[in-house]
Amino acid sequence: MKSAEMEWCTVRKQYCGLGLGLLMLAVGVALIPIVDYIIKREVEKTVILKEGNLMYNTWRDLPIPIYMQFYMFDCLNPEEVLNGAKPYVVEKGPYTYIEKRIKYDIIHNSNGTVTYKQNRTFHFVEKLSVGPESDRFTTPNPVYWSLVSALRYENKDINWLINFLTTFKQEYVFMNRTVKEILWGYQDPALHFAKAYDPEWFYTDIAGYFINKNATNDGVYTIFTGETDITKLGHIDQYNGSRYLNFWTTKWANMINGTVIYTLFSLGLKCECTIRTSYSKIATFVSCVVTVHPNVLCFAFNQKCYRCHRIGHYSRMCFTQMKKPTKCVEKEAVLGRKKTRDMKRLGKYLENKRTLRELPFNSLRNN
Repeated sequence: MKSAEMEWCTVRKQYCGLGLGLLMLAVGVALIPIVDYIIKREVEKTVILKEGNLMYNTWRDLPIPIYMQFYMFDCLNPEEVLNGAKPYVVEKGPYTYIEKRIKYDIIHNSNGTVTYKQNRTFHFVEKLSVGPESDRFTTPNPVYWSLVSALRYENKDINWLINFLTTFKQEYVFMNRTVKEILWGYQDPALHFAKAYDPEWFYTDIAGYFINKNATNDGVYTIFTGETDITKLGHIDQYNGSRYLNFWTTKWANMINGTVIYTLFSLGLKCECTIRTSYSKIATFVSCVVTVHPNVLCFAFNQKCYRCHRIGHYSRMCFTQMKKPTKCVEKEAVLGRKKTRDMKRLGKYLENKRTLRELPFNSLRNN
């Protein structure tokens, strides 16, 4: 009898253990979507642009270092070019600037959007550059060529103006300027003369590729905060009070619908996805591929996280146009072999090329 009772107790224990295990398994499976929902809601509360949370402070004063690098081309034979020869140019760079962005005049709207301006300031970083800003380069004169292009359909009698500017105002086909002058502006003699003659038409005498782009804002943005719809976090609602630009000639080119501020991305990004982001310097919006690290949240620059120094394609906010791999995993060994192979190819290429590279420019002739 005792052995039978012991066997029955053992069987009951087994059944109880099995039942308890099945119950715990069922509870665990049932809790998976609940826990995911709770975590998602807590994360959403953190990332929406609301005063006091971590994302808001990061968005307002971006702590991530943003670098802009320029490569300059120096024409070594300007006199020969004027006589019909092909230009020989040498590339030199990078000249690196760090960009500081601070948002101000922030207004929270009742429809789940926020309106703000953003001040952008560039500071030269000599230790990340090949030389100082005072390096000089001989390049085509943009003012001269703009003038020639504007007057090419005018009466030929107007050519006296070009002759006057080149003879008396030292306006030439080529110019020799420093990096700082080429990028951020210099007083041009022709524009200075024109401004003195007609200040209402010629509002400035400063010429440069990035004039009025340093220590200035690039407009008034209205973006979604994610409070009403987290999937719209960072999407631009209006720019300068309008849902369209006034720069391009067609309605579709001027549309800003669906565009994302490239320092803000919504939740739920896949390992690789294509987004449409704004780029005010070229007055348009571009599509790019965003690669997201599957395990950790990293902010990358040149495929290297500035916080944890992980190296690889899959760091969050790392833009790339490289071929998409089949799996979303880090392939540091593969990248290392590819980098070594590319460096060997580059070395062989440079051995077979002259120091001065001949670029396929059309011959420029003196008008």
